[in-house]
Amino acid sequence: MRPIFILLIFSALLTSCAAVSSKRPIDPGTDIPQNWSALPLEAGQTDSLWWQAFGDAQLDSLIREAFRHNHSLQIAAANVEAAQAQARIAGAPLYPQANLAASAGRRKQNFIGLPIPSARDGVLSNLSNSFGVSLDLSWEVDVWGRLRADRLAALANYQAVEADYYGAQLSLAAQVSKVWFAAVEAQRQVVLAEATVENYRLSQERVRQRYESGLTPSLDLRRSLANLAAAEATLSQRKAQHDGIVRQLEILLGRYPAAALTARAELPALPEAVPAGLPAELIARRPDLIAAERRLLAADAGVASARRALYPRINLTGSSGTSSNELKDILNGDFSIWSIAGSLLQPVFQGGRLRANLKLNRSQAEIAQA
Repeated sequence: MRPIFILLIFSALLTSCAAVSSKRPIDPGTDIPQNWSALPLEAGQTDSLWWQAFGDAQLDSLIREAFRHNHSLQIAAANVEAAQAQARIAGAPLYPQANLAASAGRRKQNFIGLPIPSARDGVLSNLSNSFGVSLDLSWEVDVWGRLRADRLAALANYQAVEADYYGAQLSLAAQVSKVWFAAVEAQRQVVLAEATVENYRLSQERVRQRYESGLTPSLDLRRSLANLAAAEATLSQRKAQHDGIVRQLEILLGRYPAAALTARAELPALPEAVPAGLPAELIARRPDLIAAERRLLAADAGVASARRALYPRINLTGSSGTSSNELKDILNGDFSIWSIAGSLLQPVFQGGRLRANLKLNRSQAEIAQA
């Protein structure tokens, strides 16, 4: 008993003398949702649904299609679901773990050399059965906050990945809008080039008629033919540019790039100016900065967890159930058994793993802060 008492005093002194991080983890104040759904940005968020200010149904439809089918965004959504599951896993050790067990066994024992009259050749065999059910409980008491730090790190990482997802949504919406505007402009350029070709064709016909009537020299005819050929070449270039832009848009939408999408004929009207808000509000809305702040918090919590892994661990275990040689007595309370125990585990030598893990987490925190 005295050595355990001395060990407890030593552990308390070790904890009181341990360095405390100057950047204590801050609780994000957000619970992990039971289910996460990769939905588009909510309506009513002026800064998020900015493209709706153009009032164009085709642009809005294309952006929502990109949200549903873009491959990069689907990967980002899967990363969020994985981070959410990891956060729930990290929080599970904070609670007692319960397991229901049932067992059945049959054993044979041989007793050799005993002076028992019924023993054959000096060997006596005994067969026995055992049946039991039990409810086993175990719980690590988070005295130093190591498990809470693990949960905080996983939760902050989940929030960072979620911010990455919404940032990817905004980036994708901007890319689709930019390419869509370019496609509309390219379509207008094709229409203009077609009109130019038609004008040069009519002009060339008139010049040919005048040349055949002897009213115009051959130089004018050759010049009109050259102008028509140049206009037709420009039209081919405009069509190729248009098809390339449309294919780029189709890739963003998750479609096969067949240049089959038809953009509207006119650019939408410019929206009225939307108040952008104060500079501090603009910064607070940036998903990349939110993700960076959450990752810094996760790294700081990782340092706290790695440091507290050096301290003793206290585990409580308990079991309650029944045990009998007969299956019919397995639910009989007269055959009940129970046990309760506690243990104190102090890491002594693990090949420097815990110290190296602490150094690793400190390096990751410095990277996140840089």
